[in-house]
Amino acid sequence: MSIKRLVYGAIVVTLSGVLIWQIAPGFSGESNWQPVSRIAPPGLLQRLQQDYAPHIPSNTTLDVGQMRMLKLQQSRSLPLYLVNTRVHTSGNQKKPPTCGFGGCLFLGYIPDNSGFKQVFNGLINDFQVQGKPPVIKPISQVVNRVPCFQLTTHSPRTGKMNPTQTLCFNGGDFAPVGEKAK
Repeated sequence: MSIKRLVYGAIVVTLSGVLIWQIAPGFSGESNWQPVSRIAPPGLLQRLQQDYAPHIPSNTTLDVGQMRMLKLQQSRSLPLYLVNTRVHTSGNQKKPPTCGFGGCLFLGYIPDNSGFKQVFNGLINDFQVQGKPPVIKPISQVVNRVPCFQLTTHSPRTGKMNPTQTLCFNGGDFAPVGEKAK
């Protein structure tokens, strides 16, 4: 009788582990994202601090070097630096200051003659179910000398994956393929 309980217990523990592994969230396909402080080219960290400041309360201290960055570049393209601003501040704040119901603030930059130009600024729900497509996936398509990427998000309300969109630089900012510059 006790061996039977041990076997059933082992099965339950194994199945629980598999279930947790399948639903445990990853954020933005973390395997390719690195701390901004580690991979940001000279000048981009300062530009990020400048652009990020209006999005948080003035009494909030935050090290933007803790944010995560993904560098996308294809042959014959400019590099695109995507930044996930999800970081936790010091103190009693429980959620990141730039995250809300719609997701977290993501920023995107390309180099230009004066340093860096911001080409992406939007909320992305970066919750990723393990074993599902990454939230942001680089693709080989290049438009206006900037790499495009695919965006797939998970709806926590319905538990389903939202349709994948391909976003490309339209000369002004990033937009779903087929939309004109603003």
